[in-house]
Amino acid sequence: MSTITTWTIPGWRDLPIYGNTHIPDVDHARGVILLVHGFMGYKDYGLFPFVAEQFANAGIIAHRFNLTTSGITNNFQTFERPDLFELGTWNNNVTDIDAVIDAVQSGAIEGGGRPMLLMGHSRGGVGVLLTAGRRFMQQRQPRPVGVISASAPSRPWRFAESQKKEILERGYLAVKSGRTGQDLRISRAFLDEQEADPPGHDLARHVAALNCPLLIVHGTTDPTVPPRDAREIADMAGEGVKHTLKLVEGGDHVFNTPNPFPMNGEPSPQLQAYNEAMQQFCDEVLA
Repeated sequence: MSTITTWTIPGWRDLPIYGNTHIPDVDHARGVILLVHGFMGYKDYGLFPFVAEQFANAGIIAHRFNLTTSGITNNFQTFERPDLFELGTWNNNVTDIDAVIDAVQSGAIEGGGRPMLLMGHSRGGVGVLLTAGRRFMQQRQPRPVGVISASAPSRPWRFAESQKKEILERGYLAVKSGRTGQDLRISRAFLDEQEADPPGHDLARHVAALNCPLLIVHGTTDPTVPPRDAREIADMAGEGVKHTLKLVEGGDHVFNTPNPFPMNGEPSPQLQAYNEAMQQFCDEVLA
């Protein structure tokens, strides 16, 4: 079992990032990994505690955290801050991920001086690809030694034209949480930011800029983000970026993991396959 700590650091606009760290029971951890949740996700959702514990068991410090505009605090039973959820954009997410990276390097949270990996699930997958791509393009230290994209869409804007029309006419896009039943909003800022800076949100450009190995994992029966998106991300990497595409047979968007799921629960075959792919990737990157 790992030691689990709780922390809060400032992120975008100095709003709080709530996090947990799984610290391995070893003398010297061999690396550190940041786990980034997706749309309507949070650090305690489904597979995240399980995956974090598996990394710690493998000697890797694992940080899972809530993005500032997730709308969720340490009380994950509800979206306590729907006003913050409405403010979410890609740049906000990247700012938060950068803040956690900086906190690791400064010693504010565990893992400074160790090789760092980034893992993002669903929209979090796009977030880590944008973060890593920007850091490589800007030659900013530290840069990740490996990136894992799981169940991620292949483009930052994947809404239908009718939804784009709604956000332009109303100033927001209405969405409902299937988990809590709450009515939530996506602000027009989410669209405006991308249209104001297309190169800064060009996922293909950012993937091509990676100077580290990339693992792309996706379930073959994902009903939320089709597996073709994983193949498209692999195509973006092309021959210039060392990458591995792992399609998990029968896997849905969360690799058949219920929410909540015990940290030491018995994983589905799909969650086990996802975890094994990540562990093998980390072993190769950190060798």
